[in-house]
Amino acid sequence: MILKMDIDALMQVILETSKSSSNNVVRMENRVQKLNGNMESCSEVRDEIIALISDEAQKWIDYQRVIDNALDVAQEYIAKQSVSKVDVQTTSGSAEHNQPHLKLPKLELPKFDGDVLKFQNFGGQFEAAVHDNDNVPAVQKFTFLRSVLEGFAYHTIEGFEVTSANYQHVVDALKHRFGRKRIIISSLVKSIVQLEPRPNKGVESLRDLHDTLKNRIRTLEALGEKLMTHSRIILSTLATTLPPELSEKWELALTDIKEESVDLELFFKFLNKQVISKEPGKEMLA
Repeated sequence: MILKMDIDALMQVILETSKSSSNNVVRMENRVQKLNGNMESCSEVRDEIIALISDEAQKWIDYQRVIDNALDVAQEYIAKQSVSKVDVQTTSGSAEHNQPHLKLPKLELPKFDGDVLKFQNFGGQFEAAVHDNDNVPAVQKFTFLRSVLEGFAYHTIEGFEVTSANYQHVVDALKHRFGRKRIIISSLVKSIVQLEPRPNKGVESLRDLHDTLKNRIRTLEALGEKLMTHSRIILSTLATTLPPELSEKWELALTDIKEESVDLELFFKFLNKQVISKEPGKEMLA
C-alpha cells in the first residue's frame, strides 16, 4: 500500500530528525503536517477498520499507536527546541520569584495516570479549577499540575523545567499525547473489543456492564463516529460481553424481530430490562 509506505517513510525521518543535534524545527513541523495529512486520507479506511471487529481492527489500532509514538517524539522535539530559543535563565527566574503566589483553594482533583479514557474528564476539571484562573501565575499552575499527575502522564512532562515559559508547552504536550480525537476513539474501540464476557448475570455485574457499554457508545457518538452505519457489526461484539444465559436469551429475543429493526438501541433496552427485572421498583435508566 503506497500510503502506508509514505507514512512509514515520514515516521523514519521524524525519528532521525529528533536525534539530530541541530535545530530542525521547520523540517520537523513539515513532516508532522504531512503525516497528519496522510492520516486524514486514511480516515474512511480507518472508520471501516474500526467497524470490523476482527484481527484487522487490532492491527490497525497497533499501527496507529506506532504513528502516535512518532508524533509524540516530534511534539517533544519541537517543544524543547522552541523553549531553547528563549533565554529564561535569569529574566524568567527573577520575575517568577517576584510574582505573588496566590494560595489556591483546597482542590480535590483526581489524579491522572495516563488513561486516555479519563483525560477529558481530568482536563475539564483542571481547566475549570486552575488553568482558566487568570489570577494564578503560570508557574504555580505548572506546580499544581505536576502534583496531580502520576505514572505515564507524569513521565510525559517530567523533562520540562518548572517555569512560566514551559507551562503552556506542558499543557500542549499532555493534550497531544492523551487528548487527540483519534487516540481517544482507538482507546474506546479497544476497550469494547477487549471486554471479557461477564461470568454471571448478577444485578451488580449487569448494571456495571450496561453502564460501561453505554458510556463508551455515547462517547464515540459525541466524537462524531457514525455508529449506526456499522450497528450490526458492533452489536455482534457487544453481545459477546453478555453472560452465557443472557446471550442465549438475546438471540431468542431476536427471532421475532425484523432484521432492519435490530440496532444498538434495541440491545441496550434488552440489557437494561434484564437489570430492571432484578431491581424491582426502580425506574429504567436507559
